[in-house]
Amino acid sequence: MTSNAIISGGSEFVSGGLDIGATLLDGGGRLVESGGRAISATVASGGVDFVLGHGLAIGTIVQSGGTEFIASAGTASASRIAGGTEVIAGDSAGGLAIGATVLQGGLQVISAGGTAVGTIISFGGREIISAAGTANATTIRGGTAEIADGGSVGSSIAFAGGGGTLQIDATPSATISGFVLGDVIDLADLAFSSGTAATLTSGGVLVVTEGATTRMVQLDPAHNYALQSFALSADAGSGTDVRALVPLFVSSAGFVPTSGPLRAGQSITITLH
Repeated sequence: MTSNAIISGGSEFVSGGLDIGATLLDGGGRLVESGGRAISATVASGGVDFVLGHGLAIGTIVQSGGTEFIASAGTASASRIAGGTEVIAGDSAGGLAIGATVLQGGLQVISAGGTAVGTIISFGGREIISAAGTANATTIRGGTAEIADGGSVGSSIAFAGGGGTLQIDATPSATISGFVLGDVIDLADLAFSSGTAATLTSGGVLVVTEGATTRMVQLDPAHNYALQSFALSADAGSGTDVRALVPLFVSSAGFVPTSGPLRAGQSITITLH
């Protein structure tokens, strides 16, 4: 067992053993493989941690400028991507990241053959699911998840807490839950114009149409979107942003929804009887 090693400009190999509390920085690298276990490491600027060949890393903190690379049947659990980068890739056997938290400035990249399960993307964090990469049970908690064309998010992806963005480069089949005021679904491959329109159908399917082009997004059918309306606008590129609006209603003897969303410059008259 090795504990509290500082690896600066050199290398460490953990194969079949246990390494606790290492710090990697300034060109320092570590390889965890062949049943080796690494616990509570810190990967600082210039450090690289490779988790390969049935190696296991638990509770790694990846700071700005640091990188954790997981592939070839390596597994990382409960990593905290605090400004650095975590890359999960695949070759003959893919890497696996379980329960990572991506904090402000952090980036998780799931390349072809890699899998991430249960990632939480906090405010300012970002997850990119590349073509043939897989992210299961991602939670967007104020951060951004991008599903590239050919990327997979399994059966579901969830917003939590508001302020999150889901960028969709090609429409997935997953169910999107927790979409509320403050969240954004960015349909990056659907051009925006004044004629772009959104319609919610039965079963919670949001249909966004621009001319002859249509994108369908499955929202959580268990959520009551009956009074919900949506605002459409251009995104930062050439796509369309979708935002949920607060339903406006008047409650007296009954519950009467408005005929549509209020927009900037519009006014309404409410008469009390």
